[in-house]
Amino acid sequence: MTWLEKISGSAQSVSHEKIEAAVISKLLYQICSRLAKWKGLNNVEVNREFVNGQSFLYCGRNYRLSIVETGEAPLAFNGNQFLLNRDFLKTADAYFREFYCIKAARARMIMFSRVL
Repeated sequence: MTWLEKISGSAQSVSHEKIEAAVISKLLYQICSRLAKWKGLNNVEVNREFVNGQSFLYCGRNYRLSIVETGEAPLAFNGNQFLLNRDFLKTADAYFREFYCIKAARARMIMFSRVL
């Protein structure tokens, strides 16, 4: 027997307000516990190493990093992998942040242009 069946079975002796308060209380508990679980799972910062084969998340998929000797840009994405110029290994973190920020800004512009 579920908690809702228990409540509805005893509805004759309990007011509508008490039933509503019990349902809201149960829903709030479920929401808060799920949020706490989600926060617990997502509060760890992942520190990536900039080495060949390291995996980076982009657009919901993981892509490998390939360190190249030469390149047109410090960091590039060719659709299959990230390409990082070896000369920019020490500042790779900044280039990845810039890459993600630029892509996010473009995505926002596309979304807003569709809305308007």
